[in-house]
Amino acid sequence: MLRADDSDEAATQRENLVELIELAQGFRRVEHLLEHAALAGGAPGEKGRDRVQLMTMHRSKGLEFRHVFLPAWEEAIFPGAMSRNPGEERRLAYVALTRAMEQATITFCDYRQGGSSRPSRFIDEIPLENRVSSWNHGRNEPPQSDGRWRQVDQELNALGL
Repeated sequence: MLRADDSDEAATQRENLVELIELAQGFRRVEHLLEHAALAGGAPGEKGRDRVQLMTMHRSKGLEFRHVFLPAWEEAIFPGAMSRNPGEERRLAYVALTRAMEQATITFCDYRQGGSSRPSRFIDEIPLENRVSSWNHGRNEPPQSDGRWRQVDQELNALGL
């Protein structure tokens, strides 16, 4: 039914189902998955104010928050090492960054799971004029933007997003 429906709502529901399946594969029993969901959902009646909300970048579409924290922006994590569509992940990075009304904070590690890691290429693509502070990644000069974010912005605007 969802495959036959080409509406935006059906596309979002399909993405949610894919995420649920991927999440469920990490649990041995359905009870463990449900326990995880109950803990992540917050208390009944909570309106989401004055608390931290954890969610995927896909789930954040259409929402806005005062502050957004984006951890683990490292090569092989974001974009993923097995990514077949880096353009889609670049678009997702843009969506994540634009959820912040006041501030977005990106973090990355220099060392993860027994080996060195590098910051995500998406960080270098953020124009310098849109940064509060810049990390030079061990280079003498700050990274330069190549204009891809402007292109993504124009494409999303053309799509009405």
